[in-house]
Amino acid sequence: PDNSTNNELEVVSPRYPQKYRHNSDCTWNILATRGQLKLTFTRFNLEWAQNCRTKDYVFLDQIVSYGRMWLCGPYLPDNFLEQTSKYSRMTIRFVSNSAVTRLGFRAVIAATGTTGANRDGLDDENLGDDDTYDNDNYETARHE
Repeated sequence: PDNSTNNELEVVSPRYPQKYRHNSDCTWNILATRGQLKLTFTRFNLEWAQNCRTKDYVFLDQIVSYGRMWLCGPYLPDNFLEQTSKYSRMTIRFVSNSAVTRLGFRAVIAATGTTGANRDGLDDENLGDDDTYDNDNYETARHE
């Protein structure tokens, strides 16, 4: 469920645009060969919780504004839709529990320090629970 172009990677929740599965746990470790990474959520609809860590959530690590953040709920405020990595690496983790499922999320990640002519702008170390992915631009390994 992950697609890429030269310097962009699409990351989606399992089964997107259908409802994600119960008890999912997916981690993506994205690395830019140079520069930072810019993540933009284009869709976001998860189970709501006052404390996101107790329900379904997206966790972002190594983010400029907050360092790390847990996101949940049916939508994100505008100031949370775009996030930039502190350095050249970003970790995204999606977790769902056994209660409620929703449509999930779609995010596009761009390597900001590359040009369209450079085909090695991103390396994706893991693309989710049951998925493996290969492409000229990415090296991928499945983590179980």
